[in-house]
Amino acid sequence: MRHQLSTSVTRHGVPRVGVFFTDGASPTAHASYTYNNATQAKNEGIFVFVVGISELVRESELVDISSDPKRDFLFQVNDFVHLGSIRRQLSTNMAKEEFKAAVERDFARTGIDKLIQTAREKYFDTETGHRTDAKKRIVVIVTNPDFRTSALRNKVLEQLFRARYMDNIEVFIIRHGSDYDKNFLFQVASSPEHVMFTDLKDAKEPFLRLFCKGIFTMSVQCTFRLLAALRRKKEEEEEEEEEEEEEECSVHLGC
Repeated sequence: MRHQLSTSVTRHGVPRVGVFFTDGASPTAHASYTYNNATQAKNEGIFVFVVGISELVRESELVDISSDPKRDFLFQVNDFVHLGSIRRQLSTNMAKEEFKAAVERDFARTGIDKLIQTAREKYFDTETGHRTDAKKRIVVIVTNPDFRTSALRNKVLEQLFRARYMDNIEVFIIRHGSDYDKNFLFQVASSPEHVMFTDLKDAKEPFLRLFCKGIFTMSVQCTFRLLAALRRKKEEEEEEEEEEEEEECSVHLGC
């Protein structure tokens, strides 16, 4: 996880989030290695979510691996069947950390048109770490009534139209306050469903549900399918071992 999410292979300024699934515990001899690597990952700025599956996990180890606060980063279920029960909360918490890290970056002094231009020209380039299988999305949070002035409107229109029609980037708009031009915002966003009119303090949860709905559902389904496949493979190997043992017993009895 540390190597896959190191700053040398990820985009600068992008939140680094890892999810660790386990249905067991590290051997006692290796417990210190697990703790040290998890601690180092967190010290390097990686958010570590942990999902413990079954009663075979060691709770103290899950606590050591996960980020703080534990109520947001640590999940436990009885078996693989119940992973779906934590999907929504895990999705919300993952997006919350990415959203928080993103808004803490210092973009406040950049003009909105220049910010959009920088995002579309630099942050979706595979050479800077963008994954070809990941959706390209821009979120514009509008708080300034001057956004409605013709000079700024034209600059923003140009960059968002370039993002949508030339770069195939999905555009979301969050409009704070009551001074807005709905027709203009509907025009620049990817669709009317991509526009939210709300106070910023109330925007986080509904926006995260909208923004992460497709992404997380797809990634979790892939993860669950992979875990199920690994489980089936393990069961098949155990069945093969049992059959081999039965054959050996038959041979011995025959002799």
